[in-house]
Amino acid sequence: MGKRKKLAVSEIIGTILLLIISVTLFSVVYAAFFSIQVEPPSPSVNLVGTIDGNQLFLEHRGGKALSLDTEIIIDFNGNSRESLDVDESNFLPDENKDDGQWNIGERFTFPLSILSNFIRFDPVDIMVIDKESNSAVMMGTLKEAKTTDISIDVSVSDDEPVINDDITITITANNTNGPSDAEEVVIKDLLPGSLAYLDNTTSHGKYNYNTGIWKLGNLSVGSSATLEIIANVASYGSLTEYTQLALILDGSYSISDSAWTLMKNGLVSAIGNPNYFPHDGSIELTIIQFGVGAGGYCARVEVGPVVVNNVNYLDVVNQISAITQGKGYTPMAAGIYLAADVLASSNNFGGFNPDHKQVINLITDGEPNVESEAGELCGDKNDGYAAGRASAEDARYYLINTLQLSEDQDEFDVVAVDINDPDVIDWLANEIAWPQPGYTVWPPTGTGWVHEVYDWVEFANTIDEQFDILFNRIDNIAELISTKFMDPNSRNDMAIVSIYPKPV
Repeated sequence: MGKRKKLAVSEIIGTILLLIISVTLFSVVYAAFFSIQVEPPSPSVNLVGTIDGNQLFLEHRGGKALSLDTEIIIDFNGNSRESLDVDESNFLPDENKDDGQWNIGERFTFPLSILSNFIRFDPVDIMVIDKESNSAVMMGTLKEAKTTDISIDVSVSDDEPVINDDITITITANNTNGPSDAEEVVIKDLLPGSLAYLDNTTSHGKYNYNTGIWKLGNLSVGSSATLEIIANVASYGSLTEYTQLALILDGSYSISDSAWTLMKNGLVSAIGNPNYFPHDGSIELTIIQFGVGAGGYCARVEVGPVVVNNVNYLDVVNQISAITQGKGYTPMAAGIYLAADVLASSNNFGGFNPDHKQVINLITDGEPNVESEAGELCGDKNDGYAAGRASAEDARYYLINTLQLSEDQDEFDVVAVDINDPDVIDWLANEIAWPQPGYTVWPPTGTGWVHEVYDWVEFANTIDEQFDILFNRIDNIAELISTKFMDPNSRNDMAIVSIYPKPV
């Protein structure tokens, strides 16, 4: 065989060998590639977990629906473990299982209390496993936030002491309902200036009478702590600011001449007595009568505005004695509108200042029946009770806004004389008295009250008590300042006890 032929055969054999190698290598790669088992990817799902009141909640908030055999693993205390599927028991409501899936908006609820050794507020580890993808779609630790409902009570050994008497004020902090123990509880009870501190005892913690701070400390569920403060009643309630007082008198025809005289005599007696009505220049007095003028549809100023002091108080009581009854209808709104405007335009105490204390006291024997407008002294006619009520409510809102009344210092009170209709009393308490809700107990436990008196004789005998409450009352306030855990109920975090000193 020639040399050329041998070379040709070698080239052919080489080509065949290369082809065999290439095919073999491709087969190996092909086999290797297709022998890999690819798992389905983890589903995109949004689960939100919370614990509230020993109840574990897992809510599907979006993404892929999960099958009912999704596994939930609950682990706590490091050595307790519970594993269950979503479709077990009624942890997912039956109506959510009809389609065989755990869908958006559906909530899995598990009572942790059924687990042995579980302690409320302990952390719980959660894992949710989707069996279709064999992957965890949620992992984390849940823990219920501790909350403690601390309630404050306060009482006094004698709420009508004589000046210079010693009294004991008892403040009680209760952790009746928990649900968790309370920690780092701080309460404040700073004695008002009229009470002189003498001594204190506490069942828990320490009290600083200079700051009023009682650092109580910890309070377990179901327990309480007390602070007793012994104080001397050094003086009547002291006014820390000037006060504008407006008395709005009902002069309607339903009040007899003798009743009108009793009303005036009661006011004269009370305002003339410095033990009940201060004569120290701290009170500006305005008296307005409604049910006067043409047709009896109007209101007018009878006294003031005048600052009552120990020089002019006799002139003031003589002006009250000289007031003539209008004997008209009951344009209550006109009286309220006029009171707002007069107090707002007063030049006493350096001019109107909403920071001054403002007290409105309405004295009436019935409900209004005349509709009035702001800026007008008179209504148009007898419009009926529904229109009269609505107009009086509008006037009351006008007064609150015009005088910029503040719930922490101002009040609108009512003396209801010989009104035997509960509906009228409810209306006065719920729509006229301010702040709301209006107190109907007597003596009141706060500002904004309706005092029911049987007749005008009782009014004359009790008006001094009302001024005592308005001007000489001593309010002792105890309130929760702070605690380590959130208090979900702020309504019982403060308590007030009122003290009404009597002269020696």
